[in-house]
Amino acid sequence: MKSMVAVILVLIVFQLYVLPLELSRMVLTRDIKDSEPADSDSVFFLVENSILCFTEFVNIRKTTRIIHKWFCGNRLVGNVVLTLKPGKRWRTWSRKSFKNCSGEWKIQVCESKGKIIAEKVFTVKKI
Repeated sequence: MKSMVAVILVLIVFQLYVLPLELSRMVLTRDIKDSEPADSDSVFFLVENSILCFTEFVNIRKTTRIIHKWFCGNRLVGNVVLTLKPGKRWRTWSRKSFKNCSGEWKIQVCESKGKIIAEKVFTVKKI
């Protein structure tokens, strides 16, 4: 019986601290409607002023912080720290204004210690 309890405890610790976060969706969008992305694209225009990065995680085992890192070219232009709560599913998003920076952009979704979970490249064009 004691060995069974020990195995269960090891499995719980493994799930809480070793298994990686499960990102089920990452969408670049112009708007969020009813907690869902209104569209999905990889080309945006300066006149739109901003973009949103929607992320959905599943099977969150503990309260966890993630970071959306926004880059214009290779220059970091924003960090947004977001908190995930334990549960089967958690949706969250961040918004970034373009501030007259056209060209290639990217967004990285990172764990709190900096490990990159996912990355998307997109383009912001002048009209």
